[in-house]
Amino acid sequence: MSGQNAKACARPIHGAPVSTKVLDWQWQENNCVKLYTSISLNTHMRLFDVVIQCDVTAKVLDHPFRYRLYVGDELFTERTWTWHGVYLRENIPILAPAGVYKIRWETVDPEHGRIKIRNYRITGPARMITYELETAVEISNASK
Repeated sequence: MSGQNAKACARPIHGAPVSTKVLDWQWQENNCVKLYTSISLNTHMRLFDVVIQCDVTAKVLDHPFRYRLYVGDELFTERTWTWHGVYLRENIPILAPAGVYKIRWETVDPEHGRIKIRNYRITGPARMITYELETAVEISNASK
């Protein structure tokens, strides 16, 4: 790349998405091309370590009985239930910025059974709430 073309490429980026940064400039066919790399949107946000524990049991009508747990819109786990007449302790570690995150349980095959969740316990700067008629965790940035 000639010196003049390099200077033409060395200019501020206007209109780049907030979640990207310039990785490099590349000269291609007389056009300056920006090469981007994705970075986390949360690079400047403080993350909080929270652990939710709860007791889970299932009434199984048919096998395999499976359930899924979502935190926000992300699948946290999918489990196949193999126990009978017991409660298991589910541990849900979350590392996230302050905010509200829905906790959603769903059965993969609803006709195979149902699950029951009780005794939510939480450690870290958070509390369990009802948000839009669903169970959620509210992570606070207040010191505790």
